[in-house]
Amino acid sequence: MGAILGERRVIGRVLVLITLLLGGAMPAWSQDSAGGIAAGAFTIHPTIGLTYGHDDNVTLANRPRVSSDFTILAPAIQLVASGATSQFVLRYEFEKGEYKDSPIDDYTDHNFGFDLNLSPSVRNDFRFYGRYTKSHDRRGTALREGDIGLLEIEPDRWDEYGIGGTWRYGALGAKGALEIEAGHRKRDYTNHHSVTQFLDYSTTHAAARFFYRVRPKTELLAEARWEDIDYVVSPYDAIDTRFLVGVRWDATARTSGRVLLGQQHRDFDDPGLQDYSGVSWEVGLTWTPRTYSIIDLSTIRHATETTGLAAYRVTQDTVLRWDHYWKPRFNTTVEYGFSDHELRPNVRDDDVYFWGVSAQYAMRPWVRFGLGHRYIDRQSTDDEFNYDRNVTQFTVELTVP
Repeated sequence: MGAILGERRVIGRVLVLITLLLGGAMPAWSQDSAGGIAAGAFTIHPTIGLTYGHDDNVTLANRPRVSSDFTILAPAIQLVASGATSQFVLRYEFEKGEYKDSPIDDYTDHNFGFDLNLSPSVRNDFRFYGRYTKSHDRRGTALREGDIGLLEIEPDRWDEYGIGGTWRYGALGAKGALEIEAGHRKRDYTNHHSVTQFLDYSTTHAAARFFYRVRPKTELLAEARWEDIDYVVSPYDAIDTRFLVGVRWDATARTSGRVLLGQQHRDFDDPGLQDYSGVSWEVGLTWTPRTYSIIDLSTIRHATETTGLAAYRVTQDTVLRWDHYWKPRFNTTVEYGFSDHELRPNVRDDDVYFWGVSAQYAMRPWVRFGLGHRYIDRQSTDDEFNYDRNVTQFTVELTVP
């Protein structure tokens, strides 16, 4: 009863706020000309989102299914300080989800982060970032895939931090440019540790990219990536390397894209594990037949970390998306995608298909409504991991213009 009353209070407060925004003027904050609230050297950009929906397969199970209505409250705040050659962005995001008929799946997530961009000269650009996240793995994912996801045990929770930066040398429009990147990320699970300890890991990565301009809006590029993957308990420590070459272009007002193709190698420290070597690619294409209509096609293939059930996973994802603005304040999105996930060595192979449709309407510059539906179907070589899922949701988002 307390959870229901708390949910009603949250919804009631948001509805009161919507009524005030729609019926009257904005509060008397000092507003920056570029949007947001001026506060000394910073501009503050607060937002709040409220989602109500229905999920007909909360645990991503084959059978039996757990269905429930849900609400998600997602306020966020971003502080931006900009100078002639620098910009600093600090952000905090909060998300609280509650399931009416499955309260064991309720969650509260936090995400903190900063970005610092420095341009001390026309040839040098530096970008630094930091992230700290407190989140969870929903039932039916990670170690809870399949029938085990039906156990009424709260989701596995984890803390993750990441730091890194990029240095780019090369003036805008120069014939060539060099980019160096490095970073570190660490994830620690905070509950059910007798089991989740096998998912604790950290990664340290570095990359180098060279860009060579062959036309005013077309660049050839070569990239080398290196990553050290270190598990605390699991025996899947490895060194991952990728070598990619490709092209990036923005040739006309209607087309742009990025194509990278190369080879990936994953060498395990454990001599009992078979190393991986295979083709890797990253492709992103955008076609804008009209200024108000955008079609995106993206596909990626790579080997990545798994969920403790295998040494690694080879993933190939493809997504086609169409965004169309029927009116300046009304737009729709249609997307379709499919994925092939191979859990190696010889664990199982999953094929995942999904489609989604949604519509967004901006009643006011600071009030946006959204309605959408998404369908997912996974077919696995192991029937235990087959499932399909429908999610329908209505969203209200409030911002400061």
